[in-house]
Amino acid sequence: MIPQILVKYKEDGVDKEMMVEAVLFSMGRVPNVENMGCEDANVVYDVDDGFIVDEYLKTSNKDIYAVGDCIAARFSNKESEKKANPGKGAQFTHNSDSQARQVIRNALFLGSEKRASVNIPRVTYTHPEVAHTGKTRAELD
Repeated sequence: MIPQILVKYKEDGVDKEMMVEAVLFSMGRVPNVENMGCEDANVVYDVDDGFIVDEYLKTSNKDIYAVGDCIAARFSNKESEKKANPGKGAQFTHNSDSQARQVIRNALFLGSEKRASVNIPRVTYTHPEVAHTGKTRAELD
């Protein structure tokens, strides 16, 4: 027999409960970009969103690149930042790997490779794993 867990919650101010087989807690990720001397290096960042990068994943200091969880993963409400930060992507391991490879090619081989529009898989390591590739529903709307 599968163990059942009683979950109590509120919905629209009303106490409710339900029996479930499992509970998944998701903490999320936030960029850790403060207290790094970025101001001294003229690197622009947002405390909540991370480093602002261009399509080459360069920060506002042309000699400094940023990849992975420390670059903005969601669009800011500021229209100017939406246009200035095309390097944004989901905070997933596969996305960080793709970004790191791009930065290495651009930094070491004097390339000018822009952020590719390739399908990068996204995986949440649960059991069983949850994975997705291709455009999200929000990107299709």
